[in-house]
Parts: sequence; structure tokens; C-alpha cells
Amino acid sequence: MIEAQIQLQNALTTTFLANLAFLSEYDNELYHRIDELSRMIENETYKEKYALDFIIEDGDFDIYDIVNDKYLYNKTPKKFNNKAMSQINFDTKGSFSIIDPYYISNNKFLEDEKLFKDNLFLEKGFLQKKDLDEFRDILQEDFSNYKHKKLKRIDKLIFIGTLLGRHIPLIAKKTNAKNFFVCEQNLEIFRLSLFVTDYSNLARDGRTAVFSIMEKEFIFNAKGSNFLSNNCYQNGMIKYFTTDFNVSEYFDQIMDSIVSEQTEGFNYYMMLDNVARLTLSRINNYKVIQRELVKKIKLSLQMKPVLYIGAGPSLDDNLDWIFKNKDKFIIISMAAACKKLISNGIIPDVVGTLDPQYKILNDIHFTDEIIKKLEKSIILASTNTDQRILDKFNQDQLFLYEVLSTINHKSKTENGYSIGEILGTLLINLKVKDIYLIGLDLAINQESGETHISGYETSSKFDLENIKSSLDKNSFSVRQDLVKVKGNFIPEVYTTRLFNISLNMFSLSCLTLKSSEQNIFNLSKTGSFINGTKPLDINTMILEDIDIIDKKKLYNEIKEDFLLLSENYLTKEVLEYLKEEVSYLNEIKKDFIDIEIKYRNTDEFIEKYLILEKRLIIPEIRMVYSPFIFSFYFKAISPYIYYCLNDRNLKKEIRKINEISSVMKKQLLKLIDKYIEYLYLVISKQQPEG
Repeated sequence: MIEAQIQLQNALTTTFLANLAFLSEYDNELYHRIDELSRMIENETYKEKYALDFIIEDGDFDIYDIVNDKYLYNKTPKKFNNKAMSQINFDTKGSFSIIDPYYISNNKFLEDEKLFKDNLFLEKGFLQKKDLDEFRDILQEDFSNYKHKKLKRIDKLIFIGTLLGRHIPLIAKKTNAKNFFVCEQNLEIFRLSLFVTDYSNLARDGRTAVFSIMEKEFIFNAKGSNFLSNNCYQNGMIKYFTTDFNVSEYFDQIMDSIVSEQTEGFNYYMMLDNVARLTLSRINNYKVIQRELVKKIKLSLQMKPVLYIGAGPSLDDNLDWIFKNKDKFIIISMAAACKKLISNGIIPDVVGTLDPQYKILNDIHFTDEIIKKLEKSIILASTNTDQRILDKFNQDQLFLYEVLSTINHKSKTENGYSIGEILGTLLINLKVKDIYLIGLDLAINQESGETHISGYETSSKFDLENIKSSLDKNSFSVRQDLVKVKGNFIPEVYTTRLFNISLNMFSLSCLTLKSSEQNIFNLSKTGSFINGTKPLDINTMILEDIDIIDKKKLYNEIKEDFLLLSENYLTKEVLEYLKEEVSYLNEIKKDFIDIEIKYRNTDEFIEKYLILEKRLIIPEIRMVYSPFIFSFYFKAISPYIYYCLNDRNLKKEIRKINEISSVMKKQLLKLIDKYIEYLYLVISKQQPEG
């Protein structure tokens, strides 16, 4: 080996080891996967598909595809890297956005608030959009110019595919971005890149980097959400660069992450009035489950097989089987499936509901007729359920659970976007040994395009013959887009973005929370594959050895289980925490009122804004709902504000930022005052036990 080759080999090894040292501290899980692959290559238990090759004529490195006998850079890596550099400019081309769609619409929100009395989401959406209009009036951004806008700065960058990554530090230096999301589908290719690219620069001097290398979709989605949540005000425009090599799936996955961060469906007024207020007012008046107590209690339902039923299309195919075997399982159903089950002679033992909207619950899920049939069923309802619905049930059968946050810091909540993953995760955390899923399809009917069981009143229907991708439409929607995912029994199935978010969240629960003694069987023939579950053909199940359950006795057993899990929440200790939260918020109020800041430029405004955001979202003390309320607030307004201010041609900058500051101050004070009012209602009226 000539001297130049030795020097080159040493340089490659040095860079590789430096990257390993960086990853061992920064992303230990990825480090261990790289290390394991390296050992397998060294031990010849893994046959390499790619090789690093130095192209002398080009003076740079290429990847040789051993299997297909070709070079991924076509022996012109410098040309690729130069092109990559030229494609990334300070404009809005090649970018994603998380700006609330309302900001981009042509019309302001002028509807009459009275029209939304029976639609909770529209009612709270009305309040939020009135706030948003105040910022629209100041900034008056014309989104028709979106693709031609010249930016002051680029803050966030997504690298979709790495190849050898030689372009990554070049682009990072050119843009001076601070937050990076690095995605690569092939671990072997990423490992090769570690020999020639120093990734540690992406996490120096206040920069942050998130790596998602050859990971399952639900893990990618979680990391994508973390990337977007960090400095959410920068999400108005996120630049990306793609290698166009094995990256097609990433675009849908990134869009799913973006959708999961939008606050259009669950806004800060919903969090304030329908989660915080209702939970605080009910915490000592209803039996509220503290599932952490399961560690101390042996529950009767743990050892009996549970049939967990959703309202997906596959439920129609299995109704006869469920009826035939209904006495061999504890039947736990989502409220949406109740009507169908009852009409087929199946009475659920437990019914779970999350939807806070009165009209849907009263007119569809819990009609008077259905309520009568459920008189010997346990009802699990969220603490933000409409009072008129709670009043319909016998209080002996009713138990509540908290969402998003818990007043008792020693307990925990099951979080998610829908009742499907929330109730499913609760069953896992209650240590139920055997769970059988029916109708939890998290996919549409692959023939009809229906989203739910036949006859379901709020079901949607998709035209499967005329599907356009989000990229084709140049837009995306949480409810109207279809994406392909792995099927439970068939290779691929269509699902909605909303279902896919739930799918990823429930997959994460099944993989991370389920113990080795627990089994989750997915019986859906046409549903999505759920990681952490076992596909099981319902026709192959052997049920002769399963004992018949005495359903009359079962009701009392389950009720006793949940009574044991419903100890008093509002202890003296919890009350002290609530008082501290009030004091903390009053301090912030005082700072607001006493200090009148006039900002001189956007950078100064952003700096002060970030301090305020941190105090509210990442407080110095334990707080119950404040971080959620204000996180939703900032996610709703800040990407739009920052996007508008991030303009080289911005006019009247000082006037605009000071007007924005004044509006933010007014809105935040209103939210703080209202939340303090809700806290005081608990502190002043409740008499806790010791």
C-alpha cells in the first residue's frame, strides 16, 4: 500500500471513530446499531451490499452498489454535491410548512358564535380563530407569493436520505441552520457515510440534530414530532434536501409528523375549557382512575381474555363469531361500536369513550335506548366528557380517566389522538394478559373506501379509483389523504393520515409498554399491521379450552377492580402543587404588566419571546395543564408570525413586532387569568382528605 493510500485509510478511520464517539454520547441507540453492524461485517456474518470507492478522476468518494454493479453517484460525486449546494437557497422553494391552514385561507373567520353551540370543535375553533385574525390584521401576509419569498434566515433543515452525506455540512454551513433532521433508510449506507462526513458539527454551538436511520415508521414519527416541537416557532417554513435515492416513503411520513403537530383540531381553548376546567371541577366528585395503582393491586380482569372491539370496517365480518363466543371474553368496546354490537345481541362489558361532543354522544353513541342496554356495563369516560352525557349513567357504573395530563403527579395518563390507542394502551398498562383486537383496523375498507363499520353515521368514504398523492395535489390533509401501510394479513392497505397517527402511537405502546407475559392478537383481516401485536386468523382460534365467564358476576368484579384504582386524587399534597402553580402564573402576570418592552428588531423580539415561551411551557415547578395550554397557543400562532417576519423585504418591521407583542400580551393574560380562575375553584371549594 502506497503512502497516499495509507494516509487516506487513516483519515477515513479517524473520521469514523470520531463519529462513533459523537453518536455514543448523542444517540446511543444508533451508535449500538452501527457498532453491531460493524462487528457483523468484521465477522463476515453480514455480506456487504455497498462499498466505499474513491473516484480518482473526480477527487471524491462514491458508493459502489455491489449487487447491481453500479455507482450511486454515477462516478461524479462532486457534481452531486455542487448541485445540492446550488439547490438550497434563502427562499421558500423545497420546504414544508406547519402554518395553520386558516392563515392561508382567503377569508377571515366571520361566522356567528351562536351557530356552533352543538359542535364543540367549531365553537372552540371560533374562539381560536378570532385570536388568529388579530395577527392576520397586523401582518397581512399574502401567501400567493409563497414560492418566491426571500428569507432572512433558514432555521430548520431536513435531510431526506444521506448517501455519503458530503453535502450535509456544506449545506449546514451555507444556511447556518440550527436544527437538523437526518433521515436514511439504509443503515449500511449511513455507516459508510460515517467514514467521510463529520456529523458532530450538526450538534455544536447550540445546534441540535435528530437522526432517524432505518427505523420503523412509528419511531420515525415520534422523532419527527420531537424535531418539530423543538423551537416550534421556526416551523412556518422548513427547508429540505433529498438525495432522491430510496426516499419516497419519507415524504408521507414527514407529512404525518407535520399533521400530528397541527393544533387545528385540538386547540388551546379546548385544552383550557374542556380539559382543564372540567377535570379540575370533577376530580373529587367522580371516581377517577389512577392506573399507577395497578402496581399494588391484583385485578380480576388481568387473567381473563379480553376482546377489544373498535368500529373499523372488519367488525362487520366478525359479528357472528363475536355473538357465538361473547361469553368467553371480557368484551371491551369503543362507544362508536356499541350500536352495531347491541343490534346484533352483543352487550359490551366495558365501554370506553373519549369524544367530548354532546351531539355525537347523545344522538349516536349513547342514545336512551343504548343506555338502557348498558345498565350492567362499566363506562370509562374521559374527564372532559359533556356533563349531560355523564348524567345519563348510573354513577355506580361510571369511571373517569384523565387525558394529556394528570392532577395527581404520582399517576399517569394514556395519551393519543383517538379512543382506539388510548383505551388500548390503558389495557396494556392494566396488565391484561391476553388482548384480542377486532375492528381496530386503523385502515379503511379496502373495497368500499368506508372508514368505519357499515351504517356508522359519521363514516367517510374514499374513492379508491382516483387517489392522488399529497405531492400531486401540492397539499395534504389529516382526514382527506390516503397513505399505504403494511397490512395485518395482506401486503398493503390504505389508511388515512389520522388513522396512521393513531397506528404509530399504538404501535409504540404495544412495543414499549407490553410485558413479556402479555399477548396482543390482531384478528383484523383487512386492517393495518400493528407493531407489537401478533396477526391471528380468527378461523384458526381454538376456544374449547376457554371457560365460560359468568357475566353477572363479572360486572361486580370489574367494578371492584376500578374502585380499587380510584383512590382520592385531591390530597393536601396535590392542593399544594395547585397553589404553587397559581403563584407561578401570577409572577408571570406581574412581569407582563410591569414591564412594557418596545422592541427594536425581530431578533430582539424572538429572544424575549423564547424566554416567555420557556417559562410557560417548560416551567421551573410542576404544573398540571399550563404547559399544554400555552404549548398549543404558541404552536398555533408562532409559525405564522415568524414566517411573516422572516422576510428580506419586510416593511414596517418595528411597528409590526410591537403590535404583535401587544396582542400576544393581551391574549396570554386572558388565558392565564381564566386558568387561574379554574384552579381557584378547586383550591377554594374542595376539602381534601389527609
